[in-house]
Amino acid sequence: MLLGISSPFIVAAAIGWAYDNQYAVYAGLGLSAFSSFGIISLCVEFGIEITFKPGMNLGGTVGGVVQLAGNVIGAAIIIIATPGIMPLLAPTETPIFLLTLMTIGGLLLTLTINPVYRRQTFERLNSEISDALSVAYT
Repeated sequence: MLLGISSPFIVAAAIGWAYDNQYAVYAGLGLSAFSSFGIISLCVEFGIEITFKPGMNLGGTVGGVVQLAGNVIGAAIIIIATPGIMPLLAPTETPIFLLTLMTIGGLLLTLTINPVYRRQTFERLNSEISDALSVAYT
């Protein structure tokens, strides 16, 4: 989902990078970050959903892990995009490499993760039990 929203902006930044147009790079990366900012809350909610245990509040922990993962990935992108770090890539090939890496990584994560939605299951079971008890006592 994130890749679909921000890909056009990343492609614009990659084209700007290839043509040495700093305005296209800044606009593309800025709009990519702006359009992707809302995904953080979705990632936190998804993490809470799959790590849910009744009586435990894991929201802060999940938020910290999501933030840590975002910072690690951001640092890796900065390191890869720094001129001279990747001697095998020409400066114009670096954004294409990053876009390809993000596409493959996003597709692998999307297609291989099959989560169990624990909170939804817990709430559904609780509502079924409540309904059964209310019917039994009426």
